Amino acid sequence: MGAELKIDSAEAIALAEQLARSTGESVERVVLDALRKRAREVDLQLADPTTEREKLELEFYRMIAGSRSRWKGAMLSIDHADILYDEDGLPR
Repeated sequence: MGAELKIDSAEAIALAEQLARSTGESVERVVLDALRKRAREVDLQLADPTTEREKLELEFYRMIAGSRSRWKGAMLSIDHADILYDEDGLPR
């Protein structure tokens, strides 16, 4: 399984580089986040919940996916471990 991805679109490259500069993240991270977001969107579109629990979970994930577009800058790269645990790995 190869780890190479070739993108020929100048627009896609420019957008990835622009977003990387804006967020301070690597181009690889920006592309990976975009692919994950799109995969979640497709999964949600294809989801066919049958139980009440599945319906609630689907609605929850749709709300989370919708709110992510409003996150800016440092909020995109916060690691929850930094907030929850100290430098020794103990709960704060």
